[in-house]
Amino acid sequence: MSLMRHVQRASIIAAGSALCLAGLIAPLASAEETPAPEATPVPEATSSPEPPPSVIEVGAITVSPGNVAFDYQTVTISGANCIGEDAEVYVYPTNLGDSEGLPIPVNDDGSWSFVVSDETGAIVQELLPGGTAEFGATCFVGASFGIYDPVTVTVLGASWGFEDPLLNNTGDDLPISGAGFTPDATITITISGNGIDPIVVGTATTDEDGVFASTFNIPNSLELGMYTLTIDDGAGLTYVYEEFSITPQPEEDPAPPVAPGMMPDLGTDIV
Repeated sequence: MSLMRHVQRASIIAAGSALCLAGLIAPLASAEETPAPEATPVPEATSSPEPPPSVIEVGAITVSPGNVAFDYQTVTISGANCIGEDAEVYVYPTNLGDSEGLPIPVNDDGSWSFVVSDETGAIVQELLPGGTAEFGATCFVGASFGIYDPVTVTVLGASWGFEDPLLNNTGDDLPISGAGFTPDATITITISGNGIDPIVVGTATTDEDGVFASTFNIPNSLELGMYTLTIDDGAGLTYVYEEFSITPQPEEDPAPPVAPGMMPDLGTDIV
């Protein structure tokens, strides 16, 4: 083999080695330049969405003895249809909102009641003679709720007599005043009951605030007993007091007549 053949063979081997090395390096370089595939994100665990709150039809609030109460009466509001496990009712004056409500126990049948005012006028909200307040309530049963139609309560007040209003004697002219009535109305004061027909004993006129002050007379013809005193403003507001006591005044014995020309007996000897 000539020297020239050795040189050619060596050149071929060298060229082949270079090609093999280039083929090996190319995939390695390509592998380094190709970014690794991103990992597939694992979805976060989610809970089932809560159902939206549903509305319970609960109706209206009722009030006892009525929407118009008297200053000596206890006022109770009540409702129904708040039915369900762990049912709760909150009562509140509407000017405060349900966030200021009081929790009220609910019966198994969904009914509830609560005294909002008594003769002192101060339980849930100050409710004194002449005052008006609106009460609301909300029923909660789990995620459901029901809002009761609110109710308005007006308290009529009246007072009469002197130091002791039970000492009402025939023939007396008694001072009387009232509050909570219709503004600019004509008040009629009546005595009835105990077997007599109603007798109008006085009148008055309310001012722009529904307040009045006047007097009325107890007729001498009335006998001992309990009567009904009624104060009516002629516009739908009537105050009734069924235990108005009357005591007849004892009649004074008339002085004996004096004979003409005689001095009356004064019980004193004249010397």
